[in-house]
Amino acid sequence: MSVDSISGTLAGIGVLLLLLAAYLVPSILAFHKRKANRVAIFTLNFLLGWTGVCWVVALVWALAEDAPGQLPAASPAAAPSGFTRLCAACGAIGNGKYCRACGVELDRRNA
Repeated sequence: MSVDSISGTLAGIGVLLLLLAAYLVPSILAFHKRKANRVAIFTLNFLLGWTGVCWVVALVWALAEDAPGQLPAASPAAAPSGFTRLCAACGAIGNGKYCRACGVELDRRNA
């Protein structure tokens, strides 16, 4: 094998990886933003993203904000230690004044 054929092969692999990353942008954003419906976004993107229209739909869906009731509840194991607060309404754990899951004011006790 010559150096030209090896560099051409590596360039081709690089282009394919870039195209794959561009194709999966909606899924990458959904998982990065920890969307409640990220698996559905990935499924739509992976199976029907090639149509173009579904790729745009998946992208808009990934960029849209979750409704307060759609946010995934935080598990106690995933909660950071320190000044975390427990939501009396839904049991989610957070560190702000209001619960991200349901919008109720968080309990002042440590979780």
